[in-house]
Amino acid sequence: MKLFFSFLAAFTILACTPQDNTTEKIEAPIIVQNKSVHEHFNDYWYSNGAEITSYDLEQSRYGEIHKGHAVLITVPEQFLTESQVKADSYSKEHIDILKLNLTKKFNTGIYPYSVMTSSFTPIKLDQSLKVSSSIQEWCGHSYMQLNNQNGLHIKSHSYFEKFADLNWQISEALLEDDLWNNLRIDPLHIKTGELQMIPSLEFFNLYHKEVKVYEVSVSQKLTDDFIITNLYYPSINRNLKITQINQHPYVIDSWEEKIGNHPNNTTKATRKVTEKIPYWNTNKPKDSLLRKQLKIK
Repeated sequence: MKLFFSFLAAFTILACTPQDNTTEKIEAPIIVQNKSVHEHFNDYWYSNGAEITSYDLEQSRYGEIHKGHAVLITVPEQFLTESQVKADSYSKEHIDILKLNLTKKFNTGIYPYSVMTSSFTPIKLDQSLKVSSSIQEWCGHSYMQLNNQNGLHIKSHSYFEKFADLNWQISEALLEDDLWNNLRIDPLHIKTGELQMIPSLEFFNLYHKEVKVYEVSVSQKLTDDFIITNLYYPSINRNLKITQINQHPYVIDSWEEKIGNHPNNTTKATRKVTEKIPYWNTNKPKDSLLRKQLKIK
């Protein structure tokens, strides 16, 4: 059995193969807790490729709601902690992670938006080792990256002056971007109550708020069918609600982000299809038919 999973891990590795502000260096160890992995975790995640889930998207932007689609691509990989990249071949220095690419496509009038956030979260540790988020639209690019390596190091590059070329460090904090993978691994393990947290990098990229730690209230509600996780940041009046199926593998069924009280400031994503597909092997013109199966335009 160990040989079998070693083969699967090696197979996963082959997929998708290839003016600064400074602060005092502060040591910040990765937050470690006893995360519990479901008995069927390996059976699900190390078979039949990546999990791809498509969503209908209603994205708030410029005070209006814009229709589009979102896709979550989730797959286990092996990650090199020193270089902070995916291993191209087997290495004893790797750590097993769950990678999430959260993508959004929508149009604002004449011009399109493409948004993507990647989170690399250890299966046995709480805090992601790396998070990156980018936005491409006709005005230009915005890119932000967080590396968890002796502290949380954040870099930003943008066509906006405020975030053009910045590099700073935050000593220790929980990350909102951790939640998405941790909810898939062990949804009832996440911390709840009044906490300190860094909101998602996508939020900072879209709304140009100061990147820092904010107070947040985190709560969970369980029903027979769903696990509902709610975050509320009072200082920025932002609420995020993530709803997932209350059964392994705990698929994300929907999410809703509300900023302020106006209804046009609410973004919603509603699940359409979830499939396991080795997408790295489906790159021929004929494979575009799979987009229809996934209900992606």
